[in-house]
Amino acid sequence: MRRIAVPLFALAVAFAPLAFAEAPPPSPVEHPLAVVDALRANDAEAFAEAVSHKSSDALAREWETKRAKAASDEESPTRDADAHRAWSMLRTKEGTAALADELHPKLTEKATTAVLQFNFGLAAMLTAIASEAELTAEESRQASQLVLAVQRWANGVDWADRARLERALGAVASFVRASGLESPRELELLAYEDALALGDDAIAMVKDVVSAYELDLDAILSSIEIEELARDGERATVRTRLTVFAVPLTITRELEYRAGRWVDTRDGHSEQGHDADEAKPAAKTE
Repeated sequence: MRRIAVPLFALAVAFAPLAFAEAPPPSPVEHPLAVVDALRANDAEAFAEAVSHKSSDALAREWETKRAKAASDEESPTRDADAHRAWSMLRTKEGTAALADELHPKLTEKATTAVLQFNFGLAAMLTAIASEAELTAEESRQASQLVLAVQRWANGVDWADRARLERALGAVASFVRASGLESPRELELLAYEDALALGDDAIAMVKDVVSAYELDLDAILSSIEIEELARDGERATVRTRLTVFAVPLTITRELEYRAGRWVDTRDGHSEQGHDADEAKPAAKTE
C-alpha cells in the first residue's frame, strides 16, 4: 500500500499548483462574435448571455426574481399610460391605422428637422473627425465616408411617406398580436422561457421596422468579420471588418484583459488604477 501511496502523493503535490491556477483569458473575439451571431440568428437568450457575461441559469434566476416582484406590485393607472394605449391600438387593424394617423405628422416634422440639423452640422462633424488625434489617417478617411453615407441615406429617405410608417407599424402590430398579451405590463409577468421566445420575435421585429426606412441590419451583421491578429498573454490585436451604407470599414484595436474582460487599451486605466485615482485626495487650489 505504501508503495502506491507515496507515488500518488508525489503526483498530487506536483500537479496541485495547476489545479488552482487561473484559467487563461478567453479569445478576445469570442464575446463580440457571440453578440453578432445572436443578432444574426434572432436569438434573445444567446444575446442576453453575451451582453451580460452571465449564464442562462443566472439570467433565469434574475428574471424570476423580477417577475415575482412585478406580480406583487400594484399597477398605477397612469404608469406607462401612453405605452398601454399604443399597445391596445396595435392589437387591431383599425387601431393601428388610427395610430398611424396620429404619428405620421409628428414623425414627418421631427425627422425633417433632424435631417436639416444634420446637414447644417455636417461640416463641423467632418472637421472634428479630421482633427481627432486618436484616429489614424485611414480611420479618419473611413469615418468621413461613413458620415457622408449617412447623410445620403437621411436625405434619400422620404420621411413624409406614410406607406413607410404603415409598414413599420405593421411589423410592430404583428408582434403585439402574435404575443397574445393585452398590455405591455404582461411582459414582466411571463415565465423566462416564454419571455425568451418573445425576445426572439422582438429582434426580428426591430429588423423589419428599420427596413421600412432602408436600413438592412441583417446585411450589416452578415458583413461583420472579427479576427484576432496577434496575442501576447493579456494583450491582443483585433481587427473588425464590416460594411455600413455601402462603406467598407476596417477597425484595428489593441486590447487588454482587465477585470475579466477585454477592453481597448485607449480606454484609460485599469479598474485598479481607476480606483486608486479616486482614492487620492483632491489637489488643493488657492
